[in-house]
Amino acid sequence: MKYPFKVYQTESEGHIFWVAKSSSLKGCVGQGDLMSEAIAELEENEEAWLETAKETGIPIPKILVEREETYSGK
Repeated sequence: MKYPFKVYQTESEGHIFWVAKSSSLKGCVGQGDLMSEAIAELEENEEAWLETAKETGIPIPKILVEREETYSGK
């Protein structure tokens, strides 16, 4: 996965499931009965979202690189 995302559990009509939602790609989500299923689906959907964006000229957000914390040894 290239972009940050959030994962949460929700319920609809008595069915509890997981949702993984991209923080950067509008409308890009995945869902499943297990958290891992939601994340895997989001990963597939992220690739499709990026491919479609390239084909249709939708601006692609820059990938934000998290700053790595370094341990000084002190």
